[in-house]
Amino acid sequence: MHITIVFLNEFLNVYLNQDNILKISLYLKHSNEIIQGVVSGKYDIGFSHHPSNYSKYRSVLLYSDELVFVGAKKLNSSEDGISFAELENLKVFHSNLFDSYVDDILYNSNVYDFSIDISSRIIPLLLEHNAFAFMPRKYVNAFINEGTLYTYKIRDYTLPPLEHYIIYPNEFDQTNHPFQATVHALIEHSTDGL
Repeated sequence: MHITIVFLNEFLNVYLNQDNILKISLYLKHSNEIIQGVVSGKYDIGFSHHPSNYSKYRSVLLYSDELVFVGAKKLNSSEDGISFAELENLKVFHSNLFDSYVDDILYNSNVYDFSIDISSRIIPLLLEHNAFAFMPRKYVNAFINEGTLYTYKIRDYTLPPLEHYIIYPNEFDQTNHPFQATVHALIEHSTDGL
């Protein structure tokens, strides 16, 4: 959720620096809960790792990040990386970032020793337990650069990117919704490259 938070901060910076009479309520939830909240009308907009499959809602890709396999332990692995089968011999923590089909592949392999539903909370656990996890590159770059986490290529599987979307009703563009200008500015900013 880290990159989504960057976009959320951009949204708040624009919106909160205006004279507004509306109040903002922020709900930090999983993508499926956010999408359902927008569809049900509970939320005006949502930031999600997954697009909405509902035709009456727009899902605009704000950013895509590379997923990498990282560990707090330096391995003597070969230059060509680690095979999927070798993950079973490592202490791998599940960070709840994948679409269900990727999770199914990994769970069917019994790869995970531990699972946490909020990926941003996993870094201290990786460091404390010399464990490994799949994480977004932008989130772990600082740890990689300081040498506390190491990246490892998965040689027999291409990891999907982690995508960040803003979701809102189609009719949002035809209304005078108070967030309309802010949402469009955010989308334009995302295409400029964050």
